[in-house]
Amino acid sequence: MAYTGTHDNNTTKGWYRNDLSPDDHRRLEEYLGGPLKEETIHFVLIRMVYSSVAQTAILPVQDVLGLDESARMNTPAGNEACWKWRLIPSQLTEAHQRQLKKWAETYHRG
Repeated sequence: MAYTGTHDNNTTKGWYRNDLSPDDHRRLEEYLGGPLKEETIHFVLIRMVYSSVAQTAILPVQDVLGLDESARMNTPAGNEACWKWRLIPSQLTEAHQRQLKKWAETYHRG
């Protein structure tokens, strides 16, 4: 199983912006072979998940949408703000669906 995150951690963009140490940032860029940007980090990690050998790939919708830490679902033992985020029907667009389909086809996940 491979995933960009779960309901108990920050979104990929929030993690990159707030939680990634400078050393981990450097190692991630080294691993991926080049510089990374906050605006596209969710796409980079999604592609890593989809291209992995894991039988199952899981993507929180917040990462598909490229949302930041304000869309975090839960902080274990956190405050009353937990479990408040909701997907608004118009957020997941046809463009998102086309991108997910393209990744599924490219990486033979369908």
